[in-house]
Amino acid sequence: TLLNLQIEYATGISEVPDAVKPILNQIADILKNDSHKVSINGHTDNVGNPEENKVLSLARADKIKSYLVSQGVDLGQLKTSGFGDAKPIADNNTDIGKAKNRRIEFSAQ
Repeated sequence: TLLNLQIEYATGISEVPDAVKPILNQIADILKNDSHKVSINGHTDNVGNPEENKVLSLARADKIKSYLVSQGVDLGQLKTSGFGDAKPIADNNTDIGKAKNRRIEFSAQ
């Protein structure tokens, strides 16, 4: 389940959404008892400057990482990447598609 979880964001926002903190707490509990390493990958829609989107996507990933570490996850288990708008999963020509593209994804390292 961890690897399929996606966290969607509002435009231009990097703060960890309160709605996902309970899920992140569950992920933290799993990772505290497991030695697996996880990549936290940030993404944006195509609105705005591509370089700024890359910075924003990394900020999103870094804030999720910081939150997990604050819950007791070993920093060495987590790696972050920011892809900006380079890897959309939906059509950036619709509001629904843009919302899906503003996200965090987890993957095994």
